[in-house]
Amino acid sequence: MQTITFNDVVEAIKDISTNEKQENQQLLNQYIREKRRDQIYHNFKLAQVEHQKGEVKFSDHISEMRQLIEESSWKLVLVPLSNAPPQKNI
Repeated sequence: MQTITFNDVVEAIKDISTNEKQENQQLLNQYIREKRRDQIYHNFKLAQVEHQKGEVKFSDHISEMRQLIEESSWKLVLVPLSNAPPQKNI
């Protein structure tokens, strides 16, 4: 079985028609959306488990929220929506 590199894919895309490139773009966008939905669903399920274990606390008072943050071992984690670069509007 022959291994296809990323560069091979890029070169092959250069040779296809504009319509095929647009179809590929639409497919990639769909795959990215599906991947993000899976990530959101996974995070939702984790949050449900944490809530069921009583590990989630809620408050609508800013002072209580600050105290909860200070008392917890929270870490701010930034998760990219996708590994794809931002799209430019043309």
